[in-house]
Amino acid sequence: MRILVVEDDRDASELITEALRCAGFTNTQVAVSGRDALEHLNGAEEPFDSVLLDIQIPEMDGIAILRNIREREEYKTTPIMMVTAMSQQSYIDKSFSYGASDYLIKPFNIEEMIQRLQQLKKRIHETSKDRQQFHGADDLIRMFKDDYSFDYDEPLPLSDVPNMLDYTAFENYVLQLGRMRLLTSSILAIKISDRSREFAGIDKTGFTALLRDGAHAISDCSGAGKTRISYRGAGLFLCLRRSLFRLSTYDLEQHLERRLGKYTTMIGGDNALVFAASEEVPLRRASRTGMLSLLHGVIEEAEAKTAERQNRGSLPRSFLSAQRQSAEQRKLKKRSYKMLLNEILMDESGQDRLMVEDAQTRRLTR
Repeated sequence: MRILVVEDDRDASELITEALRCAGFTNTQVAVSGRDALEHLNGAEEPFDSVLLDIQIPEMDGIAILRNIREREEYKTTPIMMVTAMSQQSYIDKSFSYGASDYLIKPFNIEEMIQRLQQLKKRIHETSKDRQQFHGADDLIRMFKDDYSFDYDEPLPLSDVPNMLDYTAFENYVLQLGRMRLLTSSILAIKISDRSREFAGIDKTGFTALLRDGAHAISDCSGAGKTRISYRGAGLFLCLRRSLFRLSTYDLEQHLERRLGKYTTMIGGDNALVFAASEEVPLRRASRTGMLSLLHGVIEEAEAKTAERQNRGSLPRSFLSAQRQSAEQRKLKKRSYKMLLNEILMDESGQDRLMVEDAQTRRLTR
């Protein structure tokens, strides 16, 4: 795995390279300016597996480089982590809007960075599998079949929808906002399902079109310019809003019903679609480590409402949520527990011991 680190500070790049080595990444290249980064990208025989970007670098800032990278077809899904001292919300918003996968603020906790890099490693593995998916003599047949069959639980990419983040970037974005304790940010989950519970009467092209229209409808109803949306698979969307006014879940569900009504004939009859939205929950209610639990909570509520509307009865929410969870929902629950456990262990062992506070690390705030 090949990693490009774009960092003009020598001490910072050495520290990042060492953290990468501890996480199992030994093949790294360092660029010290914007022009140098573009030369590395243009001269690479094969695309880098991941990029770590500072924002304040000479000749071309990191966000401009991020945009340049995302415009390249071979880097559309490459994991990109911003590693920077810029903690302002405007920089975080721009970074995720232009395609960042994660955002780490200097000076950083070395243990946290290694954990984030391990998550990055999983993303790289998933991305490399996607790149290799259609190689070999049977490509044409497999691509043809892929248009007619799909995994309902799969988080299909909807990158052409404004303000859309993939599920990992969305979680990392929420975690960053959780540090700020923003008073106007809130989150809710929206589930689009059908009576068959797996959209058995529709092909992948039709299902993707339905999801895309659904994402546009959610954005329109919740305030397009102040909304971030993520699709997690199994018909489930997460929506982060910034507004002083709460969104009516009833109005949202009615808007979805009007916007997506045309798909009922494709699926099989009137009232085939089921829409359910959780209540909107302010981010200020949770600590940073409680953010993922908060995400799981709104997902659980939307799943429970969906199950009730699919005529499955008023069963306990814990039972309903256990009946069908996508792989990404199970990962989210596991990750929320893991973060909570790590916080407890760090508190017990003394968090200050894990912070790098020597003269070398202080220079990371440049």
